[in-house]
Amino acid sequence: VKQWEGIAYCLSLLTLTEKGIKKLIESFKSYEHALSEESVVSHFRVIINK
Repeated sequence: VKQWEGIAYCLSLLTLTEKGIKKLIESFKSYEHALSEESVVSHFRVIINK
């Protein structure tokens, strides 16, 4: 969980292009399980709101 929290935090610091967002969506299955953690979800909310 800590690892996914760190990854999500780092992703939230990046400025993602449309291509980056598409890659994130394509790889959803690899991090779907981590979205049960509120800390990870909050970082993904930051990504979505950019």
